[in-house]
Parts: sequence; C-alpha cells; structure tokens
Amino acid sequence: KALAACGIPREELFITTKLFPGYSKWGAPEKTYEDTITACKTSLKELQVDNVDLYLIHGPFASTRIDQYKALVELKRLGLTKYIGVSNYDQ
Repeated sequence: KALAACGIPREELFITTKLFPGYSKWGAPEKTYEDTITACKTSLKELQVDNVDLYLIHGPFASTRIDQYKALVELKRLGLTKYIGVSNYDQ
C-alpha cells in the first residue's frame, strides 16, 4: 500500500527484498528450492508488485543454500527479479 501511496513511479524505485533461508539450529526449517520460489512470490504479493529489482539470500545459514541459489536463478529467468545475490556471506 505504501508503494502505491507514495506517488513515485515504480520505475524510479529500486526494490530489494531477502529470503530468510531458515536455520535448523534456531528451529527454523531450511527453505527448499520450491520454498524459495514460494517465498519470493509471497513477498511480491505482500509488496503488491510484479517483480523486485534485487532478491537476496539473507545469509549462509542453510545447508540447502545451493538449491536456494538455483531457485533465485529461476526467479530471475521468470522475470520475478532483475538481479539476484547473497548477503552476509564472508567467504
């Protein structure tokens, strides 16, 4: 709602959002490939946009991070994000 209400055209905004990958040590289930696709689509719905400019994996917590990254590649191919990447990785 805020994006629509701000009056700034979408093409003038750079929207970034992140995937929380899950972390079993915290009791948070690790996202699978399919979960990653679903999480992005949920974020798009909540943001009320058709795509984001940048979609990131929030950190290197999950053992499934390779599958998560493969899902990001698919999200880019589908046009749901323009750019993909990772954050909070130190290696």
